[in-house]
Amino acid sequence: MKNVLIMIIFTFILATSCSKDESITKQTDENGAIVSLPYSWKVSLHEGSQQSNSYFDTSILYNNGIAIPTTDNDGNRYMSMIDTDDGDILWKWDDRYNS
Repeated sequence: MKNVLIMIIFTFILATSCSKDESITKQTDENGAIVSLPYSWKVSLHEGSQQSNSYFDTSILYNNGIAIPTTDNDGNRYMSMIDTDDGDILWKWDDRYNS
């Protein structure tokens, strides 16, 4: 029973210590112009800590989404449409080609 109680306490401490409190506020410059706003949402673009070697010269905005390069756990590269309201991936496109 003592070991179970210790494991429960350890798990609780571990679980609560892993969460970050990110309180990012609106930032303004010396003229009062807004230069940064708090996050509406946040999402990982590269699953499994993969780094993408893809880039777009300019942002691709369409309706309520933004197209950006992403990678999956296997290192496959995609162009993904991300919903700007909630960060959900609307679609992924993978163009396999031989160079």
